Amino acid sequence: MLIDTNLIATITLNPSIDKRYTVTTLEKGKVIRTSKVINTAGGKGLNVSRVLKDMGSNVLATGFLGDHNGRFIEEILKRCNIKCEFQWIKDSTRCCIAILDDEGNQTEILEPGPFVLNEEICKFLKVYNDILDKVNILVISGSLPKGLDKEFYKTLINLAKEKEKIVLLDSSGQGLKEAIKSKPYFIKPNIEELEALTNKSLKSDFEIIREIDKLHGKGIELIIISLGKDGAIGSLNGEKYKITPPKVNVINAVGSGDSMVAAVAYALSKSMNLVDLLTIAVSTGTANAMEEVTGHINMENLKDIIKNVTVKRFD
Repeated sequence: MLIDTNLIATITLNPSIDKRYTVTTLEKGKVIRTSKVINTAGGKGLNVSRVLKDMGSNVLATGFLGDHNGRFIEEILKRCNIKCEFQWIKDSTRCCIAILDDEGNQTEILEPGPFVLNEEICKFLKVYNDILDKVNILVISGSLPKGLDKEFYKTLINLAKEKEKIVLLDSSGQGLKEAIKSKPYFIKPNIEELEALTNKSLKSDFEIIREIDKLHGKGIELIIISLGKDGAIGSLNGEKYKITPPKVNVINAVGSGDSMVAAVAYALSKSMNLVDLLTIAVSTGTANAMEEVTGHINMENLKDIIKNVTVKRFD
């Protein structure tokens, strides 16, 4: 089968309809009227998909979808010209609600998500194997739905590595701990996730770098530790940089980490060097924070940010 080198696959096993409500204030026991509602196809991998599309990549999205919520998500993705090859399940895809008040406080209500049956898992693995024959780069993101073993990401990574594919992993908690054992090419924990992974409080760049080196020792080649508004520290086989973005007007920072991952996939597809890869990754995460809609960037903003990042090399 002919491989499309510009086609990047995203795997979102626990997607959602993300509903964002804007309110003046949020009070218990009161009727609250929202002034604005934004519905998006949510889940980390779908955020990655949209940003990749904004950057001009061809994207193929897969994972599990169910019931009317799943149909709604598929319709949104197809409107964005994102190819869809999902496995359909009997249970319903979840909704996640974010409520933003005038003071900038965000309250989230997250549904638990569907239960995936064994027969649905087996069917998905066939879909996944077929997709592996079409792409070189794939992004595995987010949480695992009920019904999937905590080692399921390991299974996906091992299958991809058997076919010599580049695997980018963005997960957290037990899923990340287990998946690391299969040596994905890339991981991107934020500082809190790195602390949870290492069971350590990390207060300095030196301490972060020390943990990065330990992760390299476990077979992970490319590592980025995101630092929020302070940028990121990235390392490829021991070559390390800190990229700091300029200050911008932050509107909605949700999905900035996913946007960074999208940019890494894009940069790898274009064979960028490490400095350029880290620069576009941090800049894309920053550009996402300037937008109201999660998982979306303005390319003109991105170009301006790239020109104004600060690059520091660690010797």
